[in-house]
Amino acid sequence: MKIEEWIEGFDLPVILHTRSDTRGVIEWYWKDQVKQFYESWEPNKSDVVIKTKLDKETKKAVHDELWEDLNKKFMAERKEKRIREVMNKNDLNYDDATKLVEKRYHTGYYKKL
Repeated sequence: MKIEEWIEGFDLPVILHTRSDTRGVIEWYWKDQVKQFYESWEPNKSDVVIKTKLDKETKKAVHDELWEDLNKKFMAERKEKRIREVMNKNDLNYDDATKLVEKRYHTGYYKKL
């Protein structure tokens, strides 16, 4: 079954929730309701849509705060994936692979968001 067929059973958009320390519960969703289910998808800040009704200034602050949190999560996941890839490709243990990946991030070898 294709993802497009699978998501037809959902009420779209799929609304997600996050709690802001200063603004309470915020409802948001991904702009592309299909791509969000692909493991290889790498979202951008513009892919986040805030649903909660807020004034323009507050919405921007919430959007920035949410993206910062999401970006940390994505970077950690990508880094872990790269560590595993380096381990397998170079027959390294986890610590050595981690050091190599850290060095590559530090030198700009990997593209940063």
